[in-house]
Amino acid sequence: MTYFTLFINFIEVFLFSGFIAYTFNLNKKIRYTAIIGMINYAITNISSYYSYDGVFLTIAVLLVTIFGLIIETKTLNFKTLFIPIIYNIIIILCTSISVEIVTYIFSIDISEIFLNSTIYYIACILSKILQLILSLFIYIVLDKYVITLKLKEWWIIIAAEFSMIITIGLCLYSLNFGKINQMIIKSLLFLCVFSNILFYLVILVCNKNYNEKIQNAKKLQEYAFKKQKYKTIEHIKKETDILNHRMFYILWQIEWLLEKKDLSKIKETIEKYKSLLNKNQYVINSGNDIFDCLVSLKLSKCFDNNTDLKLSIAIEKNEFYDNLEFIDCLNTLIDAIILNNEDTDLSMLEINSFLVINICIKGNKDKNIKLNTAVDSLSKKYNTKTNIYFDDNSYNIRLSISITNRGEF
Repeated sequence: MTYFTLFINFIEVFLFSGFIAYTFNLNKKIRYTAIIGMINYAITNISSYYSYDGVFLTIAVLLVTIFGLIIETKTLNFKTLFIPIIYNIIIILCTSISVEIVTYIFSIDISEIFLNSTIYYIACILSKILQLILSLFIYIVLDKYVITLKLKEWWIIIAAEFSMIITIGLCLYSLNFGKINQMIIKSLLFLCVFSNILFYLVILVCNKNYNEKIQNAKKLQEYAFKKQKYKTIEHIKKETDILNHRMFYILWQIEWLLEKKDLSKIKETIEKYKSLLNKNQYVINSGNDIFDCLVSLKLSKCFDNNTDLKLSIAIEKNEFYDNLEFIDCLNTLIDAIILNNEDTDLSMLEINSFLVINICIKGNKDKNIKLNTAVDSLSKKYNTKTNIYFDDNSYNIRLSISITNRGEF
C-alpha cells in the first residue's frame, strides 16, 4: 500500500461522508464528516492493505455511514438508506468511466492499467475528479427536490439497489481479471446504470404524486383552521359590539359610584371591564392560519390563569410558522411562561429571514430558570443562537431562528 493509495482513499471517503453530512443538512456536519470519514478511512485502508476491494468493503462502508446517519438524525427513512446506496453506485460508476477513458486514450487493456503506475495514477485521479463533480451536481439537484417517501413502501427498491451494487462489483471484478467476455460485462454494467436511472425517475414521479396528496391534505387542514379562525374573529367581534353597547351603562355606573364615593366598587368595575377587553388581546391574525389558531388557543390559557402577559407579534405569512413541530415547541414555551405566572413580555419579530423571540420576565430569576428546559428544546430543534441575561428586575431570553429551511426527503 503506497502513500498515493492512502491519499486516494482519503479523498474518496471524506467526499462521501461530507456529501452525506451536507445533503442531510446535519446540525454537526464537521463532527459527522470527521468521525464517519475516519472510520471508513480505516476500513478502506485495511482493505487496501490486504488487497481486497470487493462487495463486503462496500457493504461495510455503507453500514457505518447509515448507522452514523441514524444516530445523528435519530430517524430511519427512505432517504437514510437510498442516498448512501446511490452514492456508492456513483463511486463505482466514476471508477468504471475513468477506466474506460484511460483504456481508450492509451489504447491498452484494463489489466494493463495496474502494471503502469503513471496510467494507474491518472485513472485514480480522474475517478476522484468525476466523483467530486457528480457529488456537487447531485447535491444541487437534491436541494431542489423534497422527497417524502415511506421506507416500508420502498424496501423493494432498497433491496434492488443493494443487488445492483453487488452486480456492478462482480462485473468490475470479472472485467479486471478477464474471466468473462468484456463486451458482456460492459453491456451488463450499462444495463445496471440504465436501470438505476429508471429507478430514480420512477421515484421522482411517485414522490411527485405523494407530495401532491400531502399538499392537498395540507390545504384542507389550512382551510379547516382558517374557518375556525374566522369563527373566533366573528365571535370576538360580537363580544366587542356587546361591550361597546354596554359602555354607556358602565360609565353611568361609575358616575353613580363616584357620587357615592365608593372607590373600591369603582376599581372593581373598571378591572372587570379591563378583564373583558384583555380577553381578546391574545387572538393572533398574522395570515398563518394554523399558527394563528393553535397559538391563540394556547395563549387564551394566559387569560384563564390570570397570567400577566404582554404580547407583540410581527411576522409575515410563511410556511415555517404553520409547521406543527414549531408550533408545539412554541406552545411548550408558552406553557412554561404560564407555569411561572409572572409579569411577562413576549415578542416575536421577523428580521431578515430570522424569527427573533424575546422573553422578558419580571421576578425571581431562580424561579424563572425552569424555562430553560423549554428554551433548550426550541434551541436544539432549530439550532438557534440563544442569549440569556439578567438585570436587577428581570430575566431575559432572546432566540434567533432561521425561517429559511431546506426541505427533507
